[in-house]
Amino acid sequence: IGSCIISNTIVMFVQLQRLGSKADASLGLAKTDTWRSADDVFRMVEYLFGVVYLVEFLLNVYAFRWAYFAQLFNVVDSAIVIITTLEVFVFESLAVNMGNVSLFRVFRLAKLARALRIFRTMTFFTSLRVLLASVAYSIGSLFWSLVVMFLMMLMCAIFLCQM
Repeated sequence: IGSCIISNTIVMFVQLQRLGSKADASLGLAKTDTWRSADDVFRMVEYLFGVVYLVEFLLNVYAFRWAYFAQLFNVVDSAIVIITTLEVFVFESLAVNMGNVSLFRVFRLAKLARALRIFRTMTFFTSLRVLLASVAYSIGSLFWSLVVMFLMMLMCAIFLCQM
């Protein structure tokens, strides 16, 4: 499943590059659109990855039953798979019928989180996992540091305005 996640991440990056090229072409900054069937190809690849992730989720639930949901990461992963499945198979067809609905674009953020699954599945990312855990544990300290800096800037601004 690790190679599937890596290939899905690469496809997501290529799709973003394609959207940027389309935006350039619409602004007249680049040549016109050269790959006309790209949207259909990306849609089919998205269906393929959606089915693979859904089957993996269902097999995990079948194999581990409720014990699968004992770990927080599995719960988050399950939510990502369910949201992505709903977006690909349900909301996409609704958006075609209802026009451009910006609420459904929020579900695309789950695709980014799906790319982060690679760090859990690959064992040679142990040092990266340690680094990410360190960053995650320091978020609270970072927040309070920002609060203190904001208060200091506010006090200095009030002091300077009094002069």
